Amino acid sequence: MSDFNFGAERGFEAYVGYEDGASSIRMFEPLTVPGLLQTPQYAVQVMKNWGVRPEAIASKLELREERKQRIAFRSPVQCYILDEAVIRRSVGPAMREQLGHLGRMAQIPAVTIRIIPFSKGPYFAQRGPFVLLDFDGRVEKILYLESTRRGDLLITGANEQIVGLNFPKVEDPGDEVARYEAEFQCLLKLALNPAESLELIDSVAEELAL
Repeated sequence: MSDFNFGAERGFEAYVGYEDGASSIRMFEPLTVPGLLQTPQYAVQVMKNWGVRPEAIASKLELREERKQRIAFRSPVQCYILDEAVIRRSVGPAMREQLGHLGRMAQIPAVTIRIIPFSKGPYFAQRGPFVLLDFDGRVEKILYLESTRRGDLLITGANEQIVGLNFPKVEDPGDEVARYEAEFQCLLKLALNPAESLELIDSVAEELAL
């Protein structure tokens, strides 16, 4: 997730707390590199383009790095599915370094990065990013949806919802979680396998070098 609005959203604050204990993180992102995979240079450029106040950027980066360090220390299973637009959309001089970082992250045993190529056409999840968290023990999975215009929606287990001011509650949280679970499986079928995805990332990085 881009997580640039986390300071104002109760949903994201709660999400980070759950993320710290998750045994697996499954994430789909159609527009930008997920925060956990971003380089500082890429993050700064995107935040500037999104109108984040200059005085707020440093604190957001610091919190982001702390979050990444906690994930790296625990090393939960991570699967990131990205639309090809994520690696094609130029973010100035930061992009080549960012693509190289994705390639290095993909070499970590606990991390899988898969790309959905443009050739697959439109699909359901292009409506927006989402995250599914799984846990060891009896803690039920978490669904987190992010919307910069409507706030965030966090569904814990089958009942509890934490919503942004303009994000409507869903009638059946359990069904909503199950729907996104099924959608993630569909995305896996659309995506290139990990080796093919890494080849595409490397290819785009080489194009930027020309």
